[in-house]
This record gives sequence, structure tokens and C-alpha cells, in this order.
Amino acid sequence: MARRLAAHLGISRVAVSKSPARLQERGHIRRTPSAADRRSVEVVITEAGEQDIDAPLPRPLEREVELLADLGEDRAQVAAALARLAQVLQAANPDR
Repeated sequence: MARRLAAHLGISRVAVSKSPARLQERGHIRRTPSAADRRSVEVVITEAGEQDIDAPLPRPLEREVELLADLGEDRAQVAAALARLAQVLQAANPDR
């Protein structure tokens, strides 16, 4: 599952595994054992997590959003090119 999610998001399997732990440490999510499947956990966003989602974007991210919006119709082509680049990089570095 982590492998498929990592491939879909274009990130490493390690990042997929560490992200929930970091979010839980920061109080953004709560993980509890699944009642239906002992091998799984249920993840619930906390009130603090909800507040952070609704918080304004940091300024650097806002600028990136503005720049991407300026691409207009070219945005899809840029996104496709970046997705291809991410696939190439992932294939070249499968453990990252």
C-alpha cells in the first residue's frame, strides 16, 4: 500500500511512512487500531489539524500558487512534464 501511495504522490516510501508519525506528533491527526482489521489503523484529523488546514498558506507557497496560476492553459503541460520528471527521478532512485 505504501509503495502504491508513494508512487501516486511521487514521494518516497519512507516519506509516506514518516508523514503520519510527524502529523501525530504535532497533534494534527489521531491514529487508533482498526476494529475491523488488526493490521490497519484508522486516521482521524484532529481539531488542531483542521485549524491548520484552514490557516492561510505560508507566503512562499502563496507565491508559487500565483506563479502557477499565471501559466493559464500551459499549466496542464507543465504539470504533465513535472509528473514525467518525478517518474524518471523515482525510477532512477527507487529507495528515495
